[in-house]
Formats: sequence, C-alpha cells, structure tokens
Amino acid sequence: NSAYKFDSALLNYKNFFGYSGSMLSDIFLKTMGYCAYVFSFFLILNGARIIAGKKLKWYSWLLLPYLVTLLCFFLSLAHEFTGHYLFDGGFLGQAIQFYFDTYFLSNDNFQKSNLT
Repeated sequence: NSAYKFDSALLNYKNFFGYSGSMLSDIFLKTMGYCAYVFSFFLILNGARIIAGKKLKWYSWLLLPYLVTLLCFFLSLAHEFTGHYLFDGGFLGQAIQFYFDTYFLSNDNFQKSNLT
C-alpha cells in the first residue's frame, strides 16, 4: 500500500516498519523523488555520529533543506533533458523547475520587466 494507491485487501507489508513505514516512504518518494534517500542517509549518518560520541555540527542540519531542495531541482532538470527514470526530483523538483522555467526562461516576463 501507499498513500496514493490503497488496497484494503493487502495485509502483508514488505516494508520494515509495516503500514506506517510504507505510507511515510511513499510520501517521501512522491515528494522528493530519489532525493528522499539523501534525507535518510543524512539521518543514519548523524545517528552514527551520536552513537560514536562525536559532536553534531549545527550547519549540517541547517543546510539539509537547501541540499535536498537543490538536488530535487537538478534531478528534475536532468530528468527533463535525459528522460531517465532515475533522475526524478518528485513533486518538489517539478514545482521548482516550473517556477524556474516560468521566471527565468520565459521571454514574456523579460519583456514585461523591461517595460516597467
């Protein structure tokens, strides 16, 4: 089961965390595409740092949203140019790419800004 495709007859989940894990992973994959793995690896690596007794860096937590957002955008651009399924930025990457195309690649906005 997933958040966007639900089958009430399915009782056996192959996700490690069961039903809630399948819902959470589907939401992450639909929202961020394969960038969701970056988020997961980040949490795993920081958890390993805590277990090892090392100090966590504040700037790594601060830059995580920017890293994931930019990675979603660039993967979405790569998906548009190559069409390869591995380059999927999810909803987030598609939305940022739409704004990028609208405001930076559209000639209409450039001509309107020169008139005002």
